[in-house]
Amino acid sequence: MTVPNVLSVIRIVLIPIFFLLFSFELFYLAAAVVFISGITDMLDGFIARRFNQESELGKLLDPVADKLMQLAMAICASIRYIVVIPLLVIFFIKELLMLLGSIKLFKKEKKPVAAKWYGKLATFAFYTSMFLFLVIPNMPMILQATLVVTTSILLIHAFIRYGIVYKSLK
Repeated sequence: MTVPNVLSVIRIVLIPIFFLLFSFELFYLAAAVVFISGITDMLDGFIARRFNQESELGKLLDPVADKLMQLAMAICASIRYIVVIPLLVIFFIKELLMLLGSIKLFKKEKKPVAAKWYGKLATFAFYTSMFLFLVIPNMPMILQATLVVTTSILLIHAFIRYGIVYKSLK
């Protein structure tokens, strides 16, 4: 187990903790978990590249940890803020289609594309939005809508860009 892999496992372990804190309406503590998850996500990639600790396990663990935490955040935010439901749907469809595309590439013995800047930007926006939904309990509707629309646009943009890359690999 490399340090980046341990960080990914920590992110997976944080998911039920996040759900538990959210369910008890301990939103600031849940936001702290989101913050820790985001920081460990950034650190694991940096450490893996900087210290040559990239591994096949890490290439699987990191995106799984990311997507599971993002799904957990979106589900919880949708429960608290109905305006987040379209973002949850967009996220779910995007990730499902990307997973199916990755499976198709694996069957052709091709590797899925590594994360690109637009995917990282969408992830950063997603984490930031979910964090803000947790720490601003009486968020004005205009801010809610702005966060959802901005994050949705970035997710769709990343999906389209990854789709173009996928097409070139088929």
